[in-house]
Amino acid sequence: MQTPPMPTQGRGLPMTSAGQSPRESRTPNRVVGPPIPTFSYGGGRGGAKAAPARRITPGINLRRVLRVGSWNVLSLSNDRRLPLLSGELSRLRVDIVGLSETRRPGSGETSSGGYTYYWSGMSNGHRDLEVSIGISSKLQPSVVEVTPVDERKIRVRMKHTLGFMSLLAVYAPTEVRKTEEKEMFYAKLDSVLDQCPPRDTLIVLGDFNATTGTVRDGYELCVGPHGSDTRNTKSSLLLNFPRSRRLRIAGSWYQRPELHRWTWYSNAGGVAKEIDHVLVSTRWRILQNCRVYRSAAFFGTDHILAVATLKLHVKSRRISRGNHTVFQLEKLKDLTCAHEYAVAVSNRFDVLGALVDPVELWSVEQTLEKIEESRAARLAGNQDQHRVLSRRTRTLLRRDKKRYVRSLAEDVEGHLNTNDLRLAYRALKKLRSKSPYRASAIRTADGRLVSDMEGQMARGAEYYRAVVHGGPSN
Repeated sequence: MQTPPMPTQGRGLPMTSAGQSPRESRTPNRVVGPPIPTFSYGGGRGGAKAAPARRITPGINLRRVLRVGSWNVLSLSNDRRLPLLSGELSRLRVDIVGLSETRRPGSGETSSGGYTYYWSGMSNGHRDLEVSIGISSKLQPSVVEVTPVDERKIRVRMKHTLGFMSLLAVYAPTEVRKTEEKEMFYAKLDSVLDQCPPRDTLIVLGDFNATTGTVRDGYELCVGPHGSDTRNTKSSLLLNFPRSRRLRIAGSWYQRPELHRWTWYSNAGGVAKEIDHVLVSTRWRILQNCRVYRSAAFFGTDHILAVATLKLHVKSRRISRGNHTVFQLEKLKDLTCAHEYAVAVSNRFDVLGALVDPVELWSVEQTLEKIEESRAARLAGNQDQHRVLSRRTRTLLRRDKKRYVRSLAEDVEGHLNTNDLRLAYRALKKLRSKSPYRASAIRTADGRLVSDMEGQMARGAEYYRAVVHGGPSN
């Protein structure tokens, strides 16, 4: 049964199975059913949160297949449509789906056919756009927090075995909308992601109303070699978003027949595009496949369900089961053999005693010589020698790196002891790894949003020239 629309302002309260707040429950100490997610409103990280009724389950197992999808259903305002939608998702084994244009006012949740649907809409009761996230009942206990943002965005945070996952369902403005409205959509989407914990695995699902294009210049990390259509202004807004958030557009990384690529067909005929996307975080290599299912049917929608398959592969160290060395200790009972063994061991330890610091034995010149010898063996076709030299080269490179790091650490310690902080921090900067570049959109003088590096540098130069010459800086 559908729950009434929830308020869009005020304190976030966990909803019970009957749609009541914990204050109205007559038996607050009794726990029935799975842990209840915390609802928060206003687009922030939370508000006042109530503790779950019981300990959160271990969460989604990313080492098993997880199927997430994106689908524009055009309308989900009637509850009688929910069983049909749940049946289609269950038949295609979809675990999580982001739904666009659900046209359900307010914010709330409802369950039907083995799926729980969380939606976010307009607070004035209008049924205009609205988005929703559908989650399978077997994964619903892993839901930690639900944050309805506005009629175009909703965020659900879930627990998995290695941490947490933040899922966003979005619906971008269509082609007929003004450019300023599209830029504001991506700017607010950036602000929503800024509120997600930095270690969360991000997955964004929705109808972006934009294609990726086939040219990857400048977007090699977020767009694969199998994009579609040509790049335009909407494509640039779409591509700048995953590039700044280290996301991959799943559909562009897999070669598929055209019928398994298009997610939208024009009712007038003759036009087909790939505008519904699944964006997956690049933190782990969990993306396994992405395609559309033309067999998915839901009333009169002109969009096709796009599904991405996610699974985390963890490499395990295999123990070698080869032949082990067998020591014949019985021979040591022979005095002659025991004396020869003692002399041999003593001679080897004498050699080790003459060594100095092992780091000083390895030099860059030796490494370069081994690299040249390995290259010569490869060009000569001597595979056995090349294999031996390659292993030796890798060993030398590891030891050279350890020596370099040790020298930097000694430099830092020496500079700190002499209170030379500038040189100390310079050496520390070489030791630390570079943090990933994350661009935030800024506005130009005419009000446009710019997120690429070149545009931001040009805007900065324009701003400081105006400040120096005394003109309006905007």
